[in-house]
Amino acid sequence: AVRPIQQAWAYSRTPARREAFAAEMTAKLGIPVEAVAHPQDAVAEADVVITITTATRPVLEGRWLKPGTHVNAAGSNRAHAQEIDLETVRRASLIAIDDRAQGHVEAGDLLPAIEQGIIAWEDVVELGEVVAGRAPGRQDEEAITLFESLGIAVEDVAAARCVYEKALQVGAGTPLPETILG
Repeated sequence: AVRPIQQAWAYSRTPARREAFAAEMTAKLGIPVEAVAHPQDAVAEADVVITITTATRPVLEGRWLKPGTHVNAAGSNRAHAQEIDLETVRRASLIAIDDRAQGHVEAGDLLPAIEQGIIAWEDVVELGEVVAGRAPGRQDEEAITLFESLGIAVEDVAAARCVYEKALQVGAGTPLPETILG
């Protein structure tokens, strides 16, 4: 909705997985998704970079990012996991997170940068503040922005309720006993 995605690049350490993913996503999204052999090739021309890994060491280097890139770092949701390097955090002029308090415990991508004084928690805004207009978003087209996604359980419960209600409407599945979902 924000950027018209016309091309994507996918990297995985496992060649067969990246090839299969690229083929599946090309068919599903209707845009070319190219499997690349090196992580920097997936990033070099990208306007949006998404990391979703179980990595404990960075797989994305900030020096690969072109000006104006937005990074969604979604895999590191443990204190000792890190999928983006310190340079990515250093280069980001806007760093947003789902929940700052949760980040103190789980933001493995941000904790080393905070410990080393590269950023402070006061430099990190909650995504809801940006969406509500209480905190500024991207300030210029050249700015690199970062969203450190941790995932919040209440979001999962809200999504589950929507799916459950839709299933009830169409007569799919099995109704649950009285719970938070219904």
